[in-house]
Amino acid sequence: MGCSQSKHKVQTQQTRQDDHNGQECEIDKRLPLDDRQVFKLKQSWKGIRRNMEDTGMEMFPKICDRQYMSLGTGTSQQKRQGEAEKTYEEINWDELFENNLIEKQTVATLDKYIEHHKLGVYHYKAEKTQAVKRNIATMLIALDKEQIQSDEEDDLAIRA
Repeated sequence: MGCSQSKHKVQTQQTRQDDHNGQECEIDKRLPLDDRQVFKLKQSWKGIRRNMEDTGMEMFPKICDRQYMSLGTGTSQQKRQGEAEKTYEEINWDELFENNLIEKQTVATLDKYIEHHKLGVYHYKAEKTQAVKRNIATMLIALDKEQIQSDEEDDLAIRA
């Protein structure tokens, strides 16, 4: 059951009595379980019942973690749909590059950049990621050179 408490333990006389004191209920024949599956299901729940407090203390944090993780902005499918609806212009590529988030973008998002800048044809996400990063870095370097050149021209104009 995903809990160390449900693993088989050596049965003592007391646990054997506890197993037999429980009420026997009739199994619904509509269940798609064979006899062996029903037996295993019963045995695992008996193990949990014997150690209810320990099992609860172990399973409660796991359940809370799952619930906490699911409280995000939505499912990953909804997130992908939101990203797919964005146009090239709506995505801040420089910010993604500076925060090293290009790798975390979907292939559809990377394709928008590649198509807009006509970078060529790439088949794998790793190739697309590298092409986008290389192009953004090249553009940022070119902008820096232009900025330095214009600053130097301004300095010369001020001195003159």
